[in-house]
Amino acid sequence: MTGCLKKYSGKLILLSVLLLFAASCKQNPKINNSIVAVVGDYTIPFELYQNRYADYLDATQIKDNLHSRRLVLDNMIREIILKHYDDNTSLDSNSEYKKELAWAKNEMILAYLKDRDVYSKITVSDAEMRQAFKRVNEKIAARHLYAATKPEADRLYQRLLKGSDFQTLARETFTDSVLQNNGGYLGYFSWGDMDPAFEAAAYALKPGQISEPVKTAQGYSIIKVEDRKANPVLTENMFQNKKNQLIRLIKISKKAAQEQAFLIRHFKQSELKIQSASLGSMLKLLQQTVDEEKEAVAARMSDRCVSYQDKHFTCLQIFKMLNRVPQRYLMQMQNPDQLKQVITGLFAQDALLKLAVSKGYDSAVPVKKAIANSRNNLYLQFKRKEIFNKIAIPDSGLHAYYKSHLTEYNREAEINVREVLLENHKQALKIKAQLMQGANFAELARKHSLRAWSAMNGGEIGLSRLSRFGNLKNTFWDAKPGQLLGPIKAGNYYGVFQVLKK
Repeated sequence: MTGCLKKYSGKLILLSVLLLFAASCKQNPKINNSIVAVVGDYTIPFELYQNRYADYLDATQIKDNLHSRRLVLDNMIREIILKHYDDNTSLDSNSEYKKELAWAKNEMILAYLKDRDVYSKITVSDAEMRQAFKRVNEKIAARHLYAATKPEADRLYQRLLKGSDFQTLARETFTDSVLQNNGGYLGYFSWGDMDPAFEAAAYALKPGQISEPVKTAQGYSIIKVEDRKANPVLTENMFQNKKNQLIRLIKISKKAAQEQAFLIRHFKQSELKIQSASLGSMLKLLQQTVDEEKEAVAARMSDRCVSYQDKHFTCLQIFKMLNRVPQRYLMQMQNPDQLKQVITGLFAQDALLKLAVSKGYDSAVPVKKAIANSRNNLYLQFKRKEIFNKIAIPDSGLHAYYKSHLTEYNREAEINVREVLLENHKQALKIKAQLMQGANFAELARKHSLRAWSAMNGGEIGLSRLSRFGNLKNTFWDAKPGQLLGPIKAGNYYGVFQVLKK
């Protein structure tokens, strides 16, 4: 193996390594400025390596160094060996792996559709920017009460009108100990930190006023504004310097409503009729662990399980649609209402995919790159599991290892933490506010957290030795299970954390 390092545009560009297999007698391509490494009959292009290395530095916040350069390249080489020179027969026939690949592909296509046909078409007027400029320069202190449903929120609101206070109702409403004890107090926030509907209601209130129940992405909130602090000096120059940031914030605030309007145009949910009587049986069928008889059972169920527009779908057809969904999602379904939501989502997904394909988005270059990246990540995830499952170690070997490593088995305290890592303090505050309003931690982690491997696990790090958490170990150990922590500076990131188990 030989290597050389060069600098290009101030960054590491080239780490050339030649890897020859003893069993290979074919002539390998020559390494040049566009090829970083040759692995048997395969090459690692320079651009691919450069992008992977940049992603690695961003994810780990490690400074550029020779060891990291070689580490990333070694990993890319191992990936090629696993993909092209190892036996992947069992993985290629793994039904769950195939589901995940297909699901990820659809997600990439739909993300591109939303970006091209929704987000890029959101317009922002000068008046909206000026209003936003005033709002980002005004902080609001507020408290709130959360309810999952409108009837529940209405009951809380009526109790407030009859004299109950936020302190009493917060103790009944929230599971988070901080919100229970502080009367739902969220502290100060500015525009762009909270759910758009929450912000719109809060900015319309004067100190001391209470809103009616407000529908947010997480449920319903009743808001009481405690204080407002505006920057007394705002200039035109300050506004002009902030315009790009304001445009981005306004477009983000409009995104959810625009996506919903787009979905309504292309998916007629009112024309989707689901036979409620079949949902319970379908849910039990999906939760069974034995697969052999499932299709036969579904075939004996109703011939008209769902209808959409002028088409009718049997329970067997719906069962096959649901089998497209990865098991990790299906296992989260606990009742027929959740199953109904999943079925509705599948019909909506099909409608939008059909639209995306008609526009040729499935073959767009950015989509192809995103699909290739997701396929690579899924392959490595499933391959790692397969390798570990194949490792067989005899008891004699385990015992011998244990005897020779006794000091390693003095058990240190262990803790399981989940995280959402963000680029800056403001983003972390926004995520914490959403969590305090009842948002699902795992969903926010998968969508926003910058540490890819924990994000895939819903932000969960897994039971780990306490010392792993460095200068945060005492903070985590002193926290109560379920308590939200942060924003806390972690390296160059800001994190919101929750201790799950000690």
